[in-house]
Parts: sequence; structure tokens; C-alpha cells
Amino acid sequence: MSKKILWASLYSLHDTSSGAAISSRTQLEELVKQGFTVKVLTAFVFDNPRGTSMFPDLDEKLNSERRIFTVSADGIEYVYVKTASRYVNEVTVAEENFFLQVYFDMLRRFQPDIMMGYGGEPLSFIMRREAKARGISVVYNLCNGSHQNFRFPDVDLIITKSRATVDYYARWGNAVRNTGVFIRPESVRALKREPKYITFINPTPEKGTALFARLAMMSKKELPDEKFLVVQSRGHFQTTLRQIQNFATHTHTHTHLQNLKTHP
Repeated sequence: MSKKILWASLYSLHDTSSGAAISSRTQLEELVKQGFTVKVLTAFVFDNPRGTSMFPDLDEKLNSERRIFTVSADGIEYVYVKTASRYVNEVTVAEENFFLQVYFDMLRRFQPDIMMGYGGEPLSFIMRREAKARGISVVYNLCNGSHQNFRFPDVDLIITKSRATVDYYARWGNAVRNTGVFIRPESVRALKREPKYITFINPTPEKGTALFARLAMMSKKELPDEKFLVVQSRGHFQTTLRQIQNFATHTHTHTHLQNLKTHP
């Protein structure tokens, strides 16, 4: 009998604006190919409005009377719990409670061997603790460098996709296992290349926004013909830039960032 995995998180794995979602979904699809049975419990929560592109009928779903939607793709059953908002910080307590009830029901009916997911909000913590209390192994998929304060007491295994992330979290005493990157080159390789920009995706401080902004400023003098593009996701360049302005004057920053474009 194949091992059963239940992925549970408010964050949609069909979010095309989230590298963590894309990587994790690909990882689960590969596990299906290895013989695992996978179900996903999630919600219509996205990092950025453009991340909803896989759901052209999302407004219709959110305005319907139904509270649960099921989507099957690549051998995985996705159970979506409807929330009024597409943003995690606007999910209500009542919606979280209903999400938990669906989660408890899936634990009882599906009886997974492993519970996987990510998320630092209290709901994710409760779900991990509940799985542990039922004797289910818990795996946390660590996809970024934003969890410095976590100690993961409710997790049996922490996995990540790079050696650099393993070394980064070792500073805080967290033992993280490197699984490598899960990616299908054919799905991301451009068939026709017309380079126009030096591109930065998801401008958060942890991902190096200050460094990218500095490069853009330096290029004004050193490489004046180069253009820089910022693709917004969970991070928003203008918001992050205001933090950087603690180290640079308002005039200096705006003078040197005229060759930088942002994409919503």
C-alpha cells in the first residue's frame, strides 16, 4: 500500500506568483510519480493578484454559495475551502474554523501517513500540532529565508531546496534537509529569447532588494543603456524601497532609479 500525504495550507499551490507554491506543487507531483497518494487542502489565498491566472472563474467561485471546491490535476486531489478574501491576513476567524473542520474530517477519512505544508500563521501551527497528536509525521517545506525566529518544535523533518538555505538556518540551530530543486525545465524555458531587462522577482528585503536597488543606481553611470525590471509578488518594491531609504536620501534614490521599471 502506498504512503499517503496530506498537504494542508491556506496558501494556494496554484499561485503562479509564488515560487514556493510552484516548487511545492511540482514536488508533490513527482511524489505521485514515485507511488505516493497525495491530497491537498488549501484555500484561494495568493501572494499577488496576478497569481490567480490558473482560475479564470475565481470571481464566480468566490461569489457562489458553495464553500468547498474540488480540483483534480496530475494525480492530486485539491480540496479548496472558499474564503472571502484572496489574502491571508484578511482570512476571518470563522473561515479558519471552518477550514480546521474540513482538515479534521480529511485526517479522519484519508488517514495520511505524512502531513506536509508551510505557513507561519497560527492555523498552520494548530494543524501541525493536531497531526503530531494523532501520530502522523509532519514535514515542513521551507522555501525562503523568512523563518529565522522559528524553532519548528512541531515538525519531524524540515526540507528545503538549496544547500544555501540549509546553511542559513543552521545558524539558528535548525537541522534542515536539502532535497534539491523540483522544476520542469520545459515549463519555464523560453522558446524565444529577446532580453530587455535585468529582472528581479519578489522584491523583499530577504531576497536582496537593497542590493538590486544599488545595482540599478550604479548602472545609471556605469551601464546607462541597461534597464531593470522588478516583478512584484508578495514583496512590493515601493514599500521595500521606503525601508532602504533609511540609508539613502530621498533625492539620491529617485535620481538613480529612473531606469528601473516595476511590473504589478
